[in-house]
Amino acid sequence: MAATLLGKLLRDRAAKWFGAAAELGNPEAARQLGDLFLAEGDLIQAENCYLRAEEQGYAEVARSSGMLHLLCNGHGAAQVWLARAAAAGDGPAAELLAHLGSGPQPLEETRDRFSFSEVYPLDNAHYGVVQEEQGELAEARKYYEKGYEVGDAYAAYRLAALLEKQGNGEEAKLWYRKAADMRHPVALAVAKRPGTPDTVKE
Repeated sequence: MAATLLGKLLRDRAAKWFGAAAELGNPEAARQLGDLFLAEGDLIQAENCYLRAEEQGYAEVARSSGMLHLLCNGHGAAQVWLARAAAAGDGPAAELLAHLGSGPQPLEETRDRFSFSEVYPLDNAHYGVVQEEQGELAEARKYYEKGYEVGDAYAAYRLAALLEKQGNGEEAKLWYRKAADMRHPVALAVAKRPGTPDTVKE
């Protein structure tokens, strides 16, 4: 009983301090506070916290945002977020993504969710994913490039993977290197393959 009461006290204190830090613009605190709200079933407050983190381009919010969308029955958006997290080496996100399956996702309904990249910089890459899944590869490339320009390593990684699928190996290598230079974990591994350039040609 005492341990439970202490746990509740510490949780409340954590929420207080995460809230204070989030108000000061700390995206990690916003995500942590969102996770507390999510655990309590307060989806609106959780979303507000995650959106704060997304506004600052905080990619580590990916699994949390994916889980929120799953709870709200937004499977298409959840898949996009969880794919980002899994590509960054997030094991629980990869497991969740596997449970979603590889069947058709309602990607059309996610278009509006990811159309605010002026406010949420990570959504450039997410909108690119939606475009890629719908076969709009030129549009996908455009949004991946926009994502890279605002500092999103995942956008560079997605463009590299797209170029590789299209058979454009040389340009794919350059984009893998760009993503690796931004410390994207999968791109770092790919960039070590023989024939990948050591420096990026701008």
